[in-house]
Amino acid sequence: MRLGETSKADAQPDHPIRLVVVKTTPHEKRDGAAGNGLLPIATDFTPGGGATKTSDLP
Repeated sequence: MRLGETSKADAQPDHPIRLVVVKTTPHEKRDGAAGNGLLPIATDFTPGGGATKTSDLP
């Protein structure tokens, strides 16, 4: 997965990014289509750059 590759240089991430993929049960949409069952979550991987434990969350 490439993040920001098609964005202008000043809009691209300038820090390490952690990508976590969670396997889920696909939800059937109203049009009958279903997702692939994978939920990608990208977070700031810079030390101190984001919440690291639930007590850090608002």
